[in-house]
Amino acid sequence: MNAPELEVDNMRRPLRLLYLITTFSVGGAERHLYDLVSNLPKDQYRVAVAFFKEEAQEARSMVPDFLSLGVEVIDLRMGSRWDLRGLWRLVRLIRGWRPDIIHAHLYRAELLAIIFGRLFGIRGIVCTLHNTDLYGLPKLFKYALATAYRFADQVITLFAAERDRLQHQYRISASQLVTIHHGYNFRDQVSTDGHVHEPIRQPLIVGTIGRLAKQKAHDVLLHAFYQVVQNQNDAKLIIAGHDDEGLRPGLEELCTQLGLQNAVSFPGYTDNAKQFLDGIGLFVLSSDFEGFPITLLEAMASKKPIVATRVGGVPEVVVDGTTGILVSPRDPDALAKAIIWMLQHPEEAQHMGQKAWERATTEFTTEKMMERTCDIYREIALNKGMVT
Repeated sequence: MNAPELEVDNMRRPLRLLYLITTFSVGGAERHLYDLVSNLPKDQYRVAVAFFKEEAQEARSMVPDFLSLGVEVIDLRMGSRWDLRGLWRLVRLIRGWRPDIIHAHLYRAELLAIIFGRLFGIRGIVCTLHNTDLYGLPKLFKYALATAYRFADQVITLFAAERDRLQHQYRISASQLVTIHHGYNFRDQVSTDGHVHEPIRQPLIVGTIGRLAKQKAHDVLLHAFYQVVQNQNDAKLIIAGHDDEGLRPGLEELCTQLGLQNAVSFPGYTDNAKQFLDGIGLFVLSSDFEGFPITLLEAMASKKPIVATRVGGVPEVVVDGTTGILVSPRDPDALAKAIIWMLQHPEEAQHMGQKAWERATTEFTTEKMMERTCDIYREIALNKGMVT
Protein backbone atom coordinates (compact mmCIF):
# COMPACT_ATOMS: atom_id res chain seq x y z
CA MET A 1 0.00 0.00 0.00
CA ASN A 2 1.32 3.44 -0.91
CA ALA A 3 1.90 5.95 1.87
CA PRO A 4 -0.10 9.17 1.81
CA GLU A 5 1.70 12.17 0.35
CA LEU A 6 0.90 15.46 1.98
CA GLU A 7 -0.18 18.61 0.15
CA VAL A 8 1.94 21.53 1.34
CA ASP A 9 2.02 24.85 -0.58
CA ASN A 10 0.81 23.02 -3.68
CA MET A 11 3.81 20.66 -3.45
CA ARG A 12 3.51 17.01 -2.54
CA ARG A 13 5.88 15.76 0.13
CA PRO A 14 6.49 12.44 1.91
CA LEU A 15 5.13 11.68 5.34
CA ARG A 16 7.62 12.72 8.04
CA LEU A 17 8.30 9.94 10.56
CA LEU A 18 10.32 10.40 13.74
CA TYR A 19 11.27 7.12 15.38
CA LEU A 20 12.18 7.45 19.04
CA ILE A 21 13.87 4.60 20.92
CA THR A 22 15.43 4.35 24.35
CA THR A 23 18.57 2.32 23.61
CA PHE A 24 20.58 1.79 20.44
CA SER A 25 22.83 -1.22 20.91
CA VAL A 26 21.94 -4.44 19.13
CA GLY A 27 18.81 -5.91 20.72
CA GLY A 28 15.37 -7.12 19.77
CA ALA A 29 13.68 -3.70 19.73
CA GLU A 30 16.53 -2.08 17.82
CA ARG A 31 16.61 -4.84 15.20
CA HIS A 32 12.83 -4.66 14.87
CA LEU A 33 13.11 -0.94 14.16
CA TYR A 34 15.95 -1.48 11.69
CA ASP A 35 13.93 -4.07 9.75
CA LEU A 36 10.96 -1.71 9.66
CA VAL A 37 12.92 1.34 8.49
CA SER A 38 14.95 -0.60 5.93
CA ASN A 39 11.75 -1.79 4.24
CA LEU A 40 9.93 1.55 4.09
CA PRO A 41 9.48 3.02 0.59
CA LYS A 42 12.12 5.75 0.60
CA ASP A 43 10.23 8.02 -1.79
CA GLN A 44 7.13 8.00 0.40
CA TYR A 45 8.62 8.66 3.83
CA ARG A 46 11.20 10.99 5.28
CA VAL A 47 12.68 9.31 8.33
CA ALA A 48 14.68 10.38 11.37
CA VAL A 49 15.69 8.08 14.23
CA ALA A 50 16.52 9.48 17.66
CA PHE A 51 17.82 7.50 20.62
CA PHE A 52 18.51 8.25 24.27
CA LYS A 53 21.65 6.18 24.83
CA GLU A 54 23.61 3.35 23.21
CA GLU A 55 24.41 1.09 26.19
CA ALA A 56 26.88 -0.73 23.92
CA GLN A 57 29.41 -2.73 25.89
CA GLU A 58 29.95 -6.12 24.30
CA ALA A 59 27.06 -5.45 21.90
CA ARG A 60 27.78 -3.07 19.06
CA SER A 61 25.98 0.17 18.33
CA MET A 62 23.26 0.26 15.66
CA VAL A 63 24.23 3.76 14.48
CA PRO A 64 26.25 2.58 11.41
CA ASP A 65 23.41 0.29 10.36
CA PHE A 66 20.85 3.10 10.32
CA LEU A 67 23.22 5.59 8.68
CA SER A 68 23.71 3.08 5.86
CA LEU A 69 19.97 3.38 5.17
CA GLY A 70 20.35 7.09 4.48
CA VAL A 71 18.19 8.21 7.42
CA GLU A 72 18.96 10.94 9.93
CA VAL A 73 20.26 9.58 13.26
CA ILE A 74 20.16 11.81 16.35
CA ASP A 75 21.89 10.98 19.64
CA LEU A 76 19.93 12.75 22.40
CA ARG A 77 22.65 11.83 24.94
CA MET A 78 20.08 11.34 27.66
CA GLY A 79 21.91 9.80 30.59
CA SER A 80 19.62 9.48 33.59
CA ARG A 81 15.88 8.91 33.39
CA TRP A 82 15.08 12.62 33.73
CA ASP A 83 18.20 14.21 32.23
CA LEU A 84 17.10 17.83 31.75
CA ARG A 85 19.61 18.54 28.99
CA GLY A 86 18.56 15.40 27.17
CA LEU A 87 14.91 16.35 27.58
CA TRP A 88 15.63 19.80 26.15
CA ARG A 89 17.36 18.23 23.15
CA LEU A 90 14.26 16.09 22.61
CA VAL A 91 12.00 19.15 22.81
CA ARG A 92 14.16 21.01 20.28
CA LEU A 93 14.10 18.01 17.96
CA ILE A 94 10.30 17.70 18.03
CA ARG A 95 9.72 21.43 17.60
CA GLY A 96 12.37 21.82 14.92
CA TRP A 97 11.82 18.67 12.86
CA ARG A 98 7.99 18.79 13.15
CA PRO A 99 7.21 15.16 12.39
CA ASP A 100 3.79 14.15 11.16
CA ILE A 101 4.00 11.00 13.27
CA ILE A 102 6.22 9.98 16.19
CA HIS A 103 6.63 6.22 16.52
CA ALA A 104 8.22 5.28 19.86
CA HIS A 105 9.82 2.03 21.01
CA LEU A 106 10.62 0.99 24.63
CA TYR A 107 8.89 2.49 27.61
CA ARG A 108 10.93 5.66 28.31
CA ALA A 109 10.71 6.70 24.68
CA GLU A 110 7.00 5.86 24.62
CA LEU A 111 6.18 7.92 27.68
CA LEU A 112 8.14 10.97 26.52
CA ALA A 113 6.82 10.72 22.98
CA ILE A 114 3.26 10.88 24.28
CA ILE A 115 3.94 13.74 26.72
CA PHE A 116 5.93 16.00 24.40
CA GLY A 117 4.14 14.92 21.25
CA ARG A 118 0.79 15.99 22.66
CA LEU A 119 2.31 19.10 24.25
CA PHE A 120 3.67 20.33 20.92
CA GLY A 121 0.76 19.34 18.74
CA ILE A 122 2.15 16.30 16.92
CA ARG A 123 -0.88 14.81 15.24
CA GLY A 124 0.15 11.16 15.16
CA ILE A 125 1.69 9.17 18.02
CA VAL A 126 2.33 5.43 17.80
CA CYS A 127 3.94 3.18 20.43
CA THR A 128 5.29 -0.34 19.93
CA LEU A 129 5.61 -2.38 23.11
CA HIS A 130 8.60 -4.70 23.27
CA ASN A 131 9.35 -7.40 25.81
CA THR A 132 6.15 -6.74 27.77
CA ASP A 133 7.32 -3.24 28.71
CA LEU A 134 5.22 -2.93 31.88
CA TYR A 135 6.84 -5.89 33.65
CA GLY A 136 9.31 -5.09 36.40
CA LEU A 137 8.53 -1.37 36.57
CA PRO A 138 7.70 0.49 39.81
CA LYS A 139 3.94 0.57 40.35
CA LEU A 140 3.65 4.35 40.07
CA PHE A 141 5.63 4.48 36.83
CA LYS A 142 3.69 1.50 35.48
CA TYR A 143 0.41 3.30 36.17
CA ALA A 144 1.70 6.52 34.56
CA LEU A 145 2.80 4.64 31.45
CA ALA A 146 -0.44 2.69 31.16
CA THR A 147 -2.38 5.94 31.53
CA ALA A 148 -0.21 7.63 28.91
CA TYR A 149 -0.94 4.88 26.39
CA ARG A 150 -4.57 6.07 26.34
CA PHE A 151 -3.36 9.30 24.72
CA ALA A 152 -1.55 7.53 21.89
CA ASP A 153 -3.27 7.14 18.54
CA GLN A 154 -2.18 3.53 18.27
CA VAL A 155 -0.46 1.08 20.58
CA ILE A 156 1.15 -1.86 18.78
CA THR A 157 1.73 -5.07 20.70
CA LEU A 158 3.89 -7.86 19.34
CA PHE A 159 1.58 -10.62 20.49
CA ALA A 160 -2.16 -10.95 21.07
CA ALA A 161 -2.00 -11.91 24.75
CA GLU A 162 -0.33 -8.58 25.56
CA ARG A 163 -2.99 -6.71 23.59
CA ASP A 164 -5.73 -8.43 25.60
CA ARG A 165 -3.94 -7.72 28.89
CA LEU A 166 -3.62 -4.01 28.12
CA GLN A 167 -7.27 -3.81 27.21
CA HIS A 168 -8.64 -5.57 30.29
CA GLN A 169 -6.09 -4.82 33.00
CA TYR A 170 -5.23 -1.24 32.04
CA ARG A 171 -8.52 -0.31 30.33
CA ILE A 172 -6.98 0.84 27.06
CA SER A 173 -9.54 1.06 24.28
CA ALA A 174 -9.62 -1.89 21.88
CA SER A 175 -9.66 0.60 18.98
CA GLN A 176 -6.23 1.87 20.07
CA LEU A 177 -4.66 -1.60 20.21
CA VAL A 178 -3.37 -3.72 17.36
CA THR A 179 -1.05 -6.73 17.21
CA ILE A 180 1.70 -6.80 14.60
CA HIS A 181 4.14 -9.67 14.91
CA HIS A 182 7.86 -9.27 14.40
CA GLY A 183 9.02 -9.89 10.87
CA TYR A 184 12.21 -11.56 9.72
CA ASN A 185 14.16 -10.88 6.54
CA PHE A 186 14.23 -14.32 4.95
CA ARG A 187 16.15 -12.96 1.97
CA ASP A 188 19.23 -13.55 4.13
CA GLN A 189 18.54 -17.28 3.85
CA VAL A 190 18.75 -17.25 0.05
CA SER A 191 22.11 -17.78 -1.64
CA THR A 192 23.31 -15.92 -4.73
CA ASP A 193 22.14 -18.74 -6.99
CA GLY A 194 18.59 -18.41 -5.65
CA HIS A 195 18.56 -21.52 -3.47
CA VAL A 196 17.45 -21.44 0.13
CA HIS A 197 20.43 -21.67 2.46
CA GLU A 198 20.64 -25.15 4.01
CA PRO A 199 22.16 -25.17 7.51
CA ILE A 200 24.79 -27.58 8.76
CA ARG A 201 23.21 -30.09 11.13
CA GLN A 202 24.82 -30.71 14.53
CA PRO A 203 22.14 -32.77 16.31
CA LEU A 204 23.83 -33.08 19.69
CA ILE A 205 24.71 -29.40 20.03
CA VAL A 206 22.08 -27.35 21.85
CA GLY A 207 22.27 -23.59 21.62
CA THR A 208 20.64 -20.37 22.73
CA ILE A 209 21.21 -16.70 21.95
CA GLY A 210 20.23 -13.97 24.36
CA ARG A 211 21.55 -11.49 26.85
CA LEU A 212 22.95 -13.01 30.02
CA ALA A 213 20.10 -11.59 32.08
CA LYS A 214 17.98 -13.00 34.91
CA GLN A 215 14.95 -12.87 32.64
CA LYS A 216 16.53 -15.53 30.38
CA ALA A 217 16.74 -18.07 33.24
CA HIS A 218 20.05 -19.56 32.14
CA ASP A 219 20.42 -21.04 35.61
CA VAL A 220 17.31 -23.14 34.98
CA LEU A 221 18.72 -24.17 31.61
CA LEU A 222 21.98 -25.31 33.25
CA HIS A 223 20.13 -27.41 35.83
CA ALA A 224 18.11 -28.95 32.99
CA PHE A 225 21.23 -29.63 30.95
CA TYR A 226 22.77 -31.45 33.90
CA GLN A 227 19.97 -34.00 33.47
CA VAL A 228 20.50 -34.03 29.70
CA VAL A 229 24.17 -35.07 29.92
CA GLN A 230 23.27 -37.89 32.30
CA ASN A 231 21.28 -39.27 29.37
CA GLN A 232 23.38 -37.99 26.44
CA ASN A 233 26.91 -37.65 27.74
CA ASP A 234 28.26 -36.23 24.46
CA ALA A 235 25.68 -33.41 24.26
CA LYS A 236 26.99 -29.84 24.27
CA LEU A 237 25.35 -26.53 25.19
CA ILE A 238 26.38 -23.13 23.82
CA ILE A 239 25.00 -20.00 25.49
CA ALA A 240 25.76 -16.95 23.34
CA GLY A 241 25.04 -13.37 24.34
CA HIS A 242 26.55 -10.30 25.95
CA ASP A 243 26.70 -10.15 29.74
CA ASP A 244 24.19 -7.38 30.48
CA GLU A 245 23.98 -7.94 34.22
CA GLY A 246 27.38 -9.39 35.15
CA LEU A 247 25.94 -12.90 35.50
CA ARG A 248 28.57 -14.84 33.58
CA PRO A 249 30.92 -15.56 36.53
CA GLY A 250 28.01 -16.96 38.54
CA LEU A 251 26.80 -19.09 35.64
CA GLU A 252 30.31 -20.44 35.07
CA GLU A 253 30.55 -21.26 38.77
CA LEU A 254 27.22 -23.11 38.54
CA CYS A 255 28.63 -25.10 35.59
CA THR A 256 31.58 -26.12 37.75
CA GLN A 257 29.30 -27.15 40.62
CA LEU A 258 27.23 -29.28 38.24
CA GLY A 259 30.29 -30.75 36.50
CA LEU A 260 29.31 -29.15 33.18
CA GLN A 261 32.48 -27.13 32.55
CA ASN A 262 33.41 -29.34 29.57
CA ALA A 263 29.87 -29.51 28.20
CA VAL A 264 28.85 -25.83 28.30
CA SER A 265 30.50 -22.84 26.67
CA PHE A 266 29.89 -19.07 26.80
CA PRO A 267 31.32 -17.54 23.59
CA GLY A 268 29.93 -14.08 24.40
CA TYR A 269 28.15 -11.74 22.01
CA THR A 270 27.78 -12.74 18.36
CA ASP A 271 26.57 -10.46 15.58
CA ASN A 272 26.18 -13.39 13.17
CA ALA A 273 23.19 -15.32 14.43
CA LYS A 274 22.87 -17.34 11.21
CA GLN A 275 26.40 -18.68 11.48
CA PHE A 276 25.83 -19.57 15.13
CA LEU A 277 22.55 -21.33 14.38
CA ASP A 278 24.12 -23.27 11.51
CA GLY A 279 26.39 -24.96 14.04
CA ILE A 280 23.69 -26.25 16.41
CA GLY A 281 20.98 -28.88 16.12
CA LEU A 282 18.42 -27.59 18.63
CA PHE A 283 17.49 -24.10 19.79
CA VAL A 284 16.38 -23.57 23.39
CA LEU A 285 14.69 -20.56 25.02
CA SER A 286 14.38 -20.88 28.81
CA SER A 287 13.09 -17.39 29.69
CA ASP A 288 10.86 -16.49 32.63
CA PHE A 289 9.11 -13.90 30.47
CA GLU A 290 9.40 -12.63 26.91
CA GLY A 291 7.71 -10.43 24.39
CA PHE A 292 8.08 -11.76 20.86
CA PRO A 293 11.68 -12.99 20.61
CA ILE A 294 13.34 -12.39 17.25
CA THR A 295 15.76 -15.20 18.09
CA LEU A 296 12.90 -17.65 17.61
CA LEU A 297 12.39 -16.40 14.05
CA GLU A 298 16.12 -16.65 13.41
CA ALA A 299 16.10 -20.25 14.62
CA MET A 300 13.06 -21.05 12.47
CA ALA A 301 14.76 -19.43 9.47
CA SER A 302 17.63 -21.88 10.00
CA LYS A 303 15.18 -24.82 10.17
CA LYS A 304 15.92 -25.53 13.82
CA PRO A 305 13.48 -27.37 16.07
CA ILE A 306 12.76 -25.38 19.22
CA VAL A 307 12.28 -26.09 22.91
CA ALA A 308 10.93 -22.99 24.64
CA THR A 309 9.03 -21.85 27.70
CA ARG A 310 5.35 -21.05 27.35
CA VAL A 311 5.62 -17.31 28.09
CA GLY A 312 4.63 -14.04 26.42
CA GLY A 313 4.28 -14.29 22.67
CA VAL A 314 6.20 -17.57 22.38
CA PRO A 315 3.04 -19.74 21.95
CA GLU A 316 2.04 -17.51 19.01
CA VAL A 317 5.31 -18.39 17.29
CA VAL A 318 6.05 -21.99 18.27
CA VAL A 319 3.27 -24.50 17.61
CA ASP A 320 3.62 -27.05 20.39
CA GLY A 321 4.23 -30.51 18.98
CA THR A 322 4.54 -29.25 15.40
CA THR A 323 7.43 -26.75 15.19
CA GLY A 324 8.81 -27.40 18.66
CA ILE A 325 7.99 -28.27 22.26
CA LEU A 326 6.71 -25.79 24.86
CA VAL A 327 7.24 -26.22 28.60
CA SER A 328 6.37 -24.25 31.72
CA PRO A 329 8.89 -21.63 32.88
CA ARG A 330 11.30 -22.43 35.73
CA ASP A 331 10.75 -26.18 35.37
CA PRO A 332 14.18 -27.77 34.74
CA ASP A 333 12.71 -31.28 34.73
CA ALA A 334 10.25 -30.49 31.92
CA LEU A 335 12.93 -28.58 30.02
CA ALA A 336 15.36 -31.49 30.30
CA LYS A 337 12.71 -34.00 29.22
CA ALA A 338 11.91 -31.97 26.08
CA ILE A 339 15.59 -31.54 25.15
CA ILE A 340 16.29 -35.25 25.65
CA TRP A 341 13.30 -36.18 23.47
CA MET A 342 14.61 -33.96 20.67
CA LEU A 343 18.09 -35.44 20.88
CA GLN A 344 16.75 -38.99 20.91
CA HIS A 345 14.40 -38.42 17.95
CA PRO A 346 16.54 -36.65 15.33
CA GLU A 347 14.24 -37.40 12.38
CA GLU A 348 11.18 -36.02 14.17
CA ALA A 349 13.21 -33.02 15.32
CA GLN A 350 14.38 -32.35 11.77
CA HIS A 351 10.76 -32.53 10.58
CA MET A 352 9.81 -29.95 13.24
CA GLY A 353 12.60 -27.71 11.98
CA GLN A 354 11.22 -27.92 8.44
CA LYS A 355 7.71 -27.10 9.69
CA ALA A 356 9.15 -24.17 11.67
CA TRP A 357 10.74 -22.77 8.51
CA GLU A 358 7.50 -23.14 6.55
CA ARG A 359 5.52 -21.35 9.26
CA ALA A 360 8.03 -18.54 9.66
CA THR A 361 8.37 -17.80 5.93
CA THR A 362 4.62 -17.48 5.49
CA GLU A 363 3.53 -15.84 8.76
CA PHE A 364 6.43 -13.71 10.01
CA THR A 365 8.03 -11.70 7.20
CA THR A 366 9.38 -8.15 7.31
CA GLU A 367 7.14 -7.32 4.34
CA LYS A 368 4.03 -8.19 6.34
CA MET A 369 5.28 -6.23 9.34
CA MET A 370 6.05 -3.16 7.20
CA GLU A 371 2.75 -3.27 5.29
CA ARG A 372 0.64 -3.49 8.44
CA THR A 373 2.61 -0.69 10.12
CA CYS A 374 2.23 1.53 7.05
CA ASP A 375 -1.51 0.85 7.15
CA ILE A 376 -1.52 2.42 10.62
CA TYR A 377 0.40 5.49 9.40
CA ARG A 378 -2.04 5.88 6.53
CA GLU A 379 -5.09 5.60 8.76
CA ILE A 380 -3.71 8.20 11.17
CA ALA A 381 -2.86 10.54 8.29
CA LEU A 382 -6.37 10.23 6.88
CA ASN A 383 -8.14 10.59 10.23
CA LYS A 384 -6.05 13.59 11.31
CA GLY A 385 -6.50 15.46 8.03
CA MET A 386 -2.88 15.16 6.94
CA VAL A 387 -3.92 14.22 3.41
CA THR A 388 -6.12 16.05 0.96
